[in-house]
Amino acid sequence: MKLSVKSIGQLAVPAATVALLFQLYWLRQTWLTARQSFRATATECLQKAYDAAMMSNLGHIGRTNDSLQQMNISSSINFEELEDDENETVEQAAKRDSMINTLAARLHLDTGKSHSIPVPNVEYAQMSNILSRMFSSFGLQLVHIDSLQHEYRLLLHEKNIDLPFRVYTDSTLTAVKSNPQLLLIHPALNTQTNTIGVLFSGETIYLLQQIFPAIIVSFFIGLLIIGCIWTLWRIIVKQKKLEQMKQDFISHVTHELKTPVAVLQATNEALLNFGGSNSPEMTTRYLHLNKTELDKLQGLIDQIMTITRLEQQLHQRQTTAMPLEESLSSIIQRFAYQDNVHVQIDNQSGHNSIETDKQAFEIIFSNLLDNAIKYNNKPQKLITLTIKDNRDRILITVADNGEGISNSHLPFIFDKFYRVTSGDTQDTKGHGLGLSHVKALAQQLQATVEVNSTPGTGTTFTLQFPRYAKN
Repeated sequence: MKLSVKSIGQLAVPAATVALLFQLYWLRQTWLTARQSFRATATECLQKAYDAAMMSNLGHIGRTNDSLQQMNISSSINFEELEDDENETVEQAAKRDSMINTLAARLHLDTGKSHSIPVPNVEYAQMSNILSRMFSSFGLQLVHIDSLQHEYRLLLHEKNIDLPFRVYTDSTLTAVKSNPQLLLIHPALNTQTNTIGVLFSGETIYLLQQIFPAIIVSFFIGLLIIGCIWTLWRIIVKQKKLEQMKQDFISHVTHELKTPVAVLQATNEALLNFGGSNSPEMTTRYLHLNKTELDKLQGLIDQIMTITRLEQQLHQRQTTAMPLEESLSSIIQRFAYQDNVHVQIDNQSGHNSIETDKQAFEIIFSNLLDNAIKYNNKPQKLITLTIKDNRDRILITVADNGEGISNSHLPFIFDKFYRVTSGDTQDTKGHGLGLSHVKALAQQLQATVEVNSTPGTGTTFTLQFPRYAKN
């Protein structure tokens, strides 16, 4: 078992560690994917919003529905509205004027009028992008921030992104340029002029909401892995304890068998070889001693066989109506001969009989009384059997004033072969079968058994029997 526990631990711990690390890696990749998708969508929407705002400022409608995007459309330019911007530099103004004059000359247009430029067989999105890039390349400041923010907000809403944001231009980008969450676009074709940036508030919370299902799945998978490892470990520990208890049981039984056999051999040899048979008094004494030892052997064998029959459910119980207080009194009489043992009955029930199996009932309370006496080092061993009514059930408690049982042992005292081996109880003879026998018989009688103990004060066993036999 030691090799088995060690081997399972060497396999389970690395396997659980790898599984949990994989869950963390998967969550990280999911986060990065969601972040990359968000930034790509936000950047694309910013470029589209800039194009729409540019076309709107040129005199054309800024946004169009899907039915217009496949039509042959015309873009109108009002040269009179392309006035000097007070924020542009002399160099930018020169580039703007040069672009306007070049465009008007090639199209044979008057710069003092508004003209429509037909663009056949070009989708609106493509046309707006081309024109906005063209105007931006010449350094024209044709996009108003309010218009850009409005268009951007509408596009983000279509993508189900409702985060607060702030748009930055060349003149305001310096203060936030080092922010890793800043998104940038460069509308110009060949230059880095007219750079547009945007910063979102609450981006991290938004991304966590997007991957929240993945977090929940990963969390439950992690709990499942930890739960499986914990359950496996508990099973291994329990099996190890069971093996140790079996070894202790074999040791105790072997000791119990050796003692009667040694006594029987000694008495038999005395009778045969030392003339004991010629003395009636010695013969009688030895025969009584042999009978006592044989009774012990028979009791041990009967107890083991009873446990085996209970596990295999070979013994059928016969329920009969039996007087309750009278039955308990007859059981108490078996222990009345012992010194300093006082057992009393406190009958608070309004019913005098119970339907149950007589033999199983007597075995249950014989074992409980035997334990209450055997594991009690007080000068006066006081035991009280209390009978109460609890609706359709009979409640019987067995309370003693012994040393009690610590909480660490209580969950295991009904396990087969388990013995409390602390304090003075380790020198008390037993095999760890009595309480397991009690629980098995109680289950056969549809009864429940519970235990409550306070170290130094005593222990109380509570049994609830059905008042009438169940079919």
